[in-house]
Amino acid sequence: MLIGDILQTDEMALIDRIFVAVFANYRRTPSVSSINTAWIQAVSKVSGFLILPSAVIALGIIATMYLITGVGTTADHLRWGQIVTVVGWLGAAFVLQARFKKYLRAPPVLSPAELAKDRKVVFWFHATCISIFVVMCVAGYLLHAAGLARLIGF
Repeated sequence: MLIGDILQTDEMALIDRIFVAVFANYRRTPSVSSINTAWIQAVSKVSGFLILPSAVIALGIIATMYLITGVGTTADHLRWGQIVTVVGWLGAAFVLQARFKKYLRAPPVLSPAELAKDRKVVFWFHATCISIFVVMCVAGYLLHAAGLARLIGF
């Protein structure tokens, strides 16, 4: 799958909608002096929403590396998991930044007040990202507490 194909998926349409809502919110903020500043803050916030799911991916990489290799402990594989996750998250941030450039060149029309539906979409997206992280952490803890021998290194 090419990057162009990834950028045309329905999931990306949701990310676009979230970005437009966050961008509009920053544009309405009196302390934001320019549209460029609002765009940078919006890109950072939307990319920041993806940090917690990236942490879940890191934990999955670390556990999987230990399960596949059976050598060492998960602590031995921690650095590689962190490196892969940081590189993946930065790559995703660059892809999002490239995708959101179109909104800087031609900003969407700004409504006078934030729409309730936009606020709900942003809230639920952020809540979903946090929920994924919490559920995976609880699942990992329960597996570890149950004495799953393969996860002893955690």
